[in-house]
Amino acid sequence: MRTVSGLCLLALSWLSLSVLLPADYQITGTIIYGPSFPLEGAQVYALEPTGAETLATGVTDASGSFALTLPAGTAVDPQPSTSVYRITALYPQPMLKELRLQVHYTAPSSERVPPVPEIFDITGRQIPPEAPRTAGVYFLRLRFASGHYTPPRSFVQTTRGIPSITLWRSPPIPIGAGQQHVPTREIRLRIVHPHFASSDTVYSLHSGTPLHIETALTPIAALLTPTLTQPRHLLFTITAPSALEAYYFGMQQNDSLLLTHLLLQQGMQLQGVVFNESHHPIQWIG
Repeated sequence: MRTVSGLCLLALSWLSLSVLLPADYQITGTIIYGPSFPLEGAQVYALEPTGAETLATGVTDASGSFALTLPAGTAVDPQPSTSVYRITALYPQPMLKELRLQVHYTAPSSERVPPVPEIFDITGRQIPPEAPRTAGVYFLRLRFASGHYTPPRSFVQTTRGIPSITLWRSPPIPIGAGQQHVPTREIRLRIVHPHFASSDTVYSLHSGTPLHIETALTPIAALLTPTLTQPRHLLFTITAPSALEAYYFGMQQNDSLLLTHLLLQQGMQLQGVVFNESHHPIQWIG
């Protein structure tokens, strides 16, 4: 009986511990190019927002898919969201038309002097308030007269300029009140392939909630992709960096390919040409 009770107690203790432990950060995605072709062999890196540290790496498979796992504790806010010093909201995000950023924050009643906004770029370099900023991802924190800081919050600026920042103070949330804290963190996801332009984007991770992305890369040289398994006798396609797609249609006869027609698409424009059995163009389609 004691053994059973001991096992039950051990099981309850393990269950309680598993509830308290934060979940891992999961990132999945699919990388494509051209007309939805999967891109195999792309290197995927999960980095710190500054790019200084690699947190996880992966490679896309034949379906263009990848999966990354960041251990719990790898990417957690430097302060919990229940801290009395914190930024509760930033908007509008992203800043599209007007460079005006409203910042809502909480602080103890002992902080009587408004805080000072501090801006940092993705490398962690602090930017002078009067310096114009280009479009990109930046980080904002508030510095108080007592020496306390809020955890940084990211924001997206879409045009060059100096945003005007308006501060709004909200009543502080008592420690332990409200919803359970879910650790979050900004990470930089970098996708690299030798024949495609790299992708470099900042995302927000939430502990216990998988992040799924779908990204299309742009080729840096013309690529030929066989598509013999596709319907309507589509033999292969060529994807060019100038957003030009070339679709070759026909059929396979013994060991050779018999082309019947070619379609060229660039943006909304679509043109084509019909071939005879000798692969000579005999009619234009426009």
